[in-house]
Amino acid sequence: MHIYKKFSAVITTLLLLIASLIYGISWWKEESKGSIGTKESIEIESKDSIEFKEMNESIDFSETKMIEESTSDPRKNSMDLYVFVCGAVARPGVYGLSKEARVYEALEQAGGALEDAALEQLNLARVLMDEETIYVPRVGEESEFSPLADGGRDDGLVNLNTASKEELMTLPGIGESRAESILDYRKQVGKFQHIEDVMQVSGIKENAFAKIKELICV
Repeated sequence: MHIYKKFSAVITTLLLLIASLIYGISWWKEESKGSIGTKESIEIESKDSIEFKEMNESIDFSETKMIEESTSDPRKNSMDLYVFVCGAVARPGVYGLSKEARVYEALEQAGGALEDAALEQLNLARVLMDEETIYVPRVGEESEFSPLADGGRDDGLVNLNTASKEELMTLPGIGESRAESILDYRKQVGKFQHIEDVMQVSGIKENAFAKIKELICV
């Protein structure tokens, strides 16, 4: 009986040692696996960080800077008025400019004046108006009207009864179609008796008249 008890105690001790050993081995494996996973995670994060840094360095931010610089100046993006430039210029056409633009800037947009342009007939420093026509005459060109030479006053006024289509088109807001309408009115109705009569022409109402009333006569 005494021997059986001692044998049982030995067996129990061995079982406990084996259980402890198994638990220790399991714990060691789990710790090793977690350490490897952490190491791999760190390596992946490091790799991603390096790739992101390389990608970030490869981006050319100069284009972004150019965009910001181009939008910082409102005159580069805001077209507050449009004028028709024609006559002795390199590229006649309609051009958008800022509300503070001058006649000389409109000519620059149109490629500049030609060699035979009579620029002395123009007030190059005058502020532009929306829907205006800038007509650049040529040297020796017969013209009863030089609208910009003296700011459109006195003998610089456009005579509604004698002006040609080109001369009428130098008035603010008077394009080709409105100039032709004024000529048609003269043919069908007769001479204008008062400058206000121009509002009887198709397409010319109070707003359009307000822009030209100081520049016309009959």
